[in-house]
Amino acid sequence: MNQDIKEATADVRRDKWISIIAAQNASGLSIKAWCQENGVNEASYYYWLKKCVHIILIQSTLPIKALH
Repeated sequence: MNQDIKEATADVRRDKWISIIAAQNASGLSIKAWCQENGVNEASYYYWLKKCVHIILIQSTLPIKALH
């Protein structure tokens, strides 16, 4: 049961960051500018981008520019 909660929490956190990455990409702003405007730590953004890149590529319609 405890493992199920950990996995669910990880899924929620991952989905949150995929949404954040999509929002930044749709904004047309640079990652740095978007993070500053939205109170997102830029290092965290890049950490999660790296961690989620395979998921984003598989299920997303984001253009590849979001991954640079």
